[in-house]
Amino acid sequence: MTLTKSQLIGQMHDRLEGYTRSEVVAALNVLVEVVTENVADGEKVTIPGLCTFSTKEVPARKAGMYPNPFKRDPETGEKMMEHRPARPKSKKVAVRAVKAIKDAVA
Repeated sequence: MTLTKSQLIGQMHDRLEGYTRSEVVAALNVLVEVVTENVADGEKVTIPGLCTFSTKEVPARKAGMYPNPFKRDPETGEKMMEHRPARPKSKKVAVRAVKAIKDAVA
């Protein structure tokens, strides 16, 4: 099951006594905005007890023939080659959970 934003807000509201639902929504929205802005600027954002957000550079790739590790020639057993299009340099967001969450899941 996936925890939706409204379900998350409901659970937070139930645990935070003295705050209205709209205040909880506003706090969550501000958190999302602050994390988004800082990660977009290339900064590493750590939310203690939860996770770390960072950006990673993905290098450009030239178009050409590359071996596909999942396909093999049935006669020879060699890796089959496939054409891959060029890909420009880009950035991706990496999210890493803290050890306490990893241990709770394991």
